[in-house]
Amino acid sequence: MKNSQYIKAVEQLNQEYINYTHSQVYLKNNRKRKLKRYLRNFAFKRLYFAFKASLYNKFNKKINKNSYILNNNINIKKGKKVVYTCIMNKYDTLRSPVLRTSDTDYIVFSDDQNVVKETNFWKYIEISEEIKKKCNYNPALINRYIKMHPRELFPNYDLALYVDGNVRVISDVEDCFGYINDKTGLAMHEHAKRKDVYEEAKACIKLSKGNKKNIKKLIQKYEKERFPHNFGLYQASVIAVDLKNKNAQKIMSDWYQGFIQEKTGRDQLILPYILWKNNFAFQDVGFLGSNLYNNPKFRVYDHNFKHNHFFMNLVNIKRKIWNFGLQYKCNICHSHLKKWRAGGRNHQIFIDNKIVGAGYRKNFQCPVCGAKDKDRLVYYYLENYTDVFQRANKILHFAPEKIIYQKFKRKCHNYKAIQYYTGDLNSDRADMIVDITDINFPKNTFDYIICNHVLEHVMEEKKAFAELKRVIKPTGKIILTVPVCVSNAKTIEDNSITDPRERMNLFCQEDHVRLYGRDTKKRIEKYGLIVEEFKVKNKDIEEKYGLLEDGIIYIISKGKEDKNEKAV
Repeated sequence: MKNSQYIKAVEQLNQEYINYTHSQVYLKNNRKRKLKRYLRNFAFKRLYFAFKASLYNKFNKKINKNSYILNNNINIKKGKKVVYTCIMNKYDTLRSPVLRTSDTDYIVFSDDQNVVKETNFWKYIEISEEIKKKCNYNPALINRYIKMHPRELFPNYDLALYVDGNVRVISDVEDCFGYINDKTGLAMHEHAKRKDVYEEAKACIKLSKGNKKNIKKLIQKYEKERFPHNFGLYQASVIAVDLKNKNAQKIMSDWYQGFIQEKTGRDQLILPYILWKNNFAFQDVGFLGSNLYNNPKFRVYDHNFKHNHFFMNLVNIKRKIWNFGLQYKCNICHSHLKKWRAGGRNHQIFIDNKIVGAGYRKNFQCPVCGAKDKDRLVYYYLENYTDVFQRANKILHFAPEKIIYQKFKRKCHNYKAIQYYTGDLNSDRADMIVDITDINFPKNTFDYIICNHVLEHVMEEKKAFAELKRVIKPTGKIILTVPVCVSNAKTIEDNSITDPRERMNLFCQEDHVRLYGRDTKKRIEKYGLIVEEFKVKNKDIEEKYGLLEDGIIYIISKGKEDKNEKAV
């Protein structure tokens, strides 16, 4: 049974996120972030395309389709349903659906079975040798073949929803099947920016997308055959298909044949013409909305880009040489250093109180890899006092620190038995949206849970520890750190304080809801957990590796289970 209020709440949250990411302030800052990212990773090709896109958008008017509109006439369709996608050459990162429709299967076709390693929803299916041969082992053609042949791929299903690899399913998708038009057996979004293939062709040529020469030939062909202007244009990133509809089968098959014959590299230029040739109008395809990017059922991400490893390695070598010394060593990137990079906030509260894990520190950051002192401390413990990298562990990492996340990814690549999951409420850096007060995993799932500087942000601390206790195995360990004010005997907490300035003065950060004190160990133990404190006793090691000074890691285990505890 579907919880309509829950679905509505998830869609409303996603709509708020979409509205925020479409605001002018965010877009301006995001452009700067992308520019820095491309420069930092020497992605000169992406930088070139971004510059061309910026010029094009500046001098070309866009269609105003900022609103997300859906037709209210939903014809609920019954049958076996599948959501599918195809990712080749790691072009996209597969993301788990936030809400999974119970009677729907989620299938991904890819040339890399590790694409599903960080998601617990998608089922991996290897692309057959027959399809590869048909497509001459061309990744782009294989992707389009999978996209446009759902009937062949899913003979035992009634309805299919194709989503591009960079589109994340956020909400229940059953409504999408309800918008399928019976004439064509299809439903799609209108294109968000352009109104017909002629405008799209001009944009593709100016933005260097597709084969310029073949696109021009295609437009000449359309003009010669008097294919009408303003016919309409679809966004081909999400397609709902009735697999039993013969017209849908023919349209999709003709679409693929047109794509490989015209060799434009842009499938959106082919579909409207195919419909017109088969005597269908633009309106004969079901209407999913006027703008996919504003549809609260989905979230669209940027495609992955390949790093220029040659230049990146040169920069890392330069950093290592520039910062070389024998006094210190980063235990994460293994660089020998002459000094650390100082940093951290220099607020009066940090001067008045000794807060471990916050404030200005001389050994704050590694100048080569950027690892912070608290990151190095946690990694030191993981590497020297656990078997986390040595056997088939299942690990959940909340709000993953970038440098530790990268180390885990490399370790998982070398030792594929490790299952590493990352979760966060808001960060796109995590693989899944996970609420620490409502963890969407079964009881006794994880061998290790890593939770660094998270709980000071969580209002419902009791629920968070109850959930951590539920999902950790009886033999598992929770590795927890929080900023601790050793000047205070007791934790300071006041849920009524919401003003950022007051929180800063009381809890040492605007988004913190408490300031932990020396009673932190006893505070955790009252939730029925066994807690041990880990501290680096050897000061020479602490200084050499630049570990967080006087840093405390709380090693938490389940202990005896309450017999009356409700199984989830």
